[in-house]
Amino acid sequence: MRKATIFVITAFSIILGIMSFSKKIDAETLDIKGLTRNEFFDSSGMSHGKYHDRYDLGKVMKKGSQIKISASQKGTLNLLNDDNNTEKEYKIGPEEQTIIADYDSVPFVETPIDGTNIKVNYEFSGDTQNLAIFNSGDNQKEFLDNWEKSKSSFALFKGKNFNYFYR
Repeated sequence: MRKATIFVITAFSIILGIMSFSKKIDAETLDIKGLTRNEFFDSSGMSHGKYHDRYDLGKVMKKGSQIKISASQKGTLNLLNDDNNTEKEYKIGPEEQTIIADYDSVPFVETPIDGTNIKVNYEFSGDTQNLAIFNSGDNQKEFLDNWEKSKSSFALFKGKNFNYFYR
């Protein structure tokens, strides 16, 4: 009887440990391929599109949630939302840092325009939800139904040659 009780308690503890461990881990790695500079844009003085290429991290960070982030090389993390006055920009690099969202925001990493590739490691904690993403060719009704159910203020529309962040 005593051995059976110890076995049940041990098995239950192991199962709980595995379940809590799997809930805490939300770490990912993103490989970003840098773009090469475009001499036409550089010499023309135009900046349209020059600093707008970004990679989404697939989440909406609710106010107070955190992202632990590091990158193999220097880069820029943007927390974008629906108010230019509350959007934030952070410099990232090899040293891991934790960033707290002051407002509901969507994290993006800017694409380097000097041709360098970077690897970004990140982990979310706190209240986050998946970013509603529509890829060209997806079922529109299914996307809209899922977006409506999520009650998210944000969505990302991805076409063949563009991304549009709805906020």
